[in-house]
Amino acid sequence: MYKNASARVKTAYNNGVNAVKDAWNNMVNMFSPARYMVTPEGFVGRVQYENGTNYAKSSGKSGGKGTKTSDKPVDIELKYKEDWTPQQRAEADAKVKALSEAETVKTPVDRKGTSASAKYKSEYGDQSVPEGYDVDHTIDLQLSGPDNPENMNPLDKSVNRSLGSQIYHAIKEFVDGTVFGNSTIK
Repeated sequence: MYKNASARVKTAYNNGVNAVKDAWNNMVNMFSPARYMVTPEGFVGRVQYENGTNYAKSSGKSGGKGTKTSDKPVDIELKYKEDWTPQQRAEADAKVKALSEAETVKTPVDRKGTSASAKYKSEYGDQSVPEGYDVDHTIDLQLSGPDNPENMNPLDKSVNRSLGSQIYHAIKEFVDGTVFGNSTIK
């Protein structure tokens, strides 16, 4: 009995995750109004029932298994490091602006395969990342950003590592599928 079930799961998996995404999207479309997002890393769906309650569904691994939910987009407040230069603050401001302008949803992150740096350098050349810089996902993977070079840019190491950590800690208590609104930095 379990052997058959396992074979069916393997077959479905081998046929690709599109069948799972299609089934999820069909379920989401049964409700009105509905909002969902399919990402390259997996899928995140959010359904709002007519009575206003929310149901969030996601797949994959998550860095923080949160329990908090919100019916409204949650704002993220970040902080400058005291020793950042005006250039570092400007780079942080640009990233925060990009996050505020994007539709961001807490998304499970499963890092495997090629690093962001390798992908970016493969696309734009080995000299495309200055010394003292990391390759940053402009819209973080943990906020539903795609893992492709179009969503990557060199960012000062201190800024990248600080903001990435701050974002992680700001969203970790929320369930996957939580929608985030404005990001600010002080």
